[in-house]
Amino acid sequence: ILAIRIQSGTARGGRMKLAPKGTPDLYVPGFGWFEVKARNGKLSPAQVKMHTYLRESGESVYIVRSAAEALGVSGCLC
Repeated sequence: ILAIRIQSGTARGGRMKLAPKGTPDLYVPGFGWFEVKARNGKLSPAQVKMHTYLRESGESVYIVRSAAEALGVSGCLC
């Protein structure tokens, strides 16, 4: 499985613009977007907005709290 890590916001003192705020943490081609949260982690307002936009655009968005959960979503039998 190829997972692409997405950085959002800005870097280098604001001189480098990255993905829009709220963009999920990982993109896995063929499966969709994955937001990785700690056990008690909550989505920010920007994440809720972006996830809604992606879903309305036909994308799959998953919120996972462990590697095992992410592998379960992807159907990996590792």
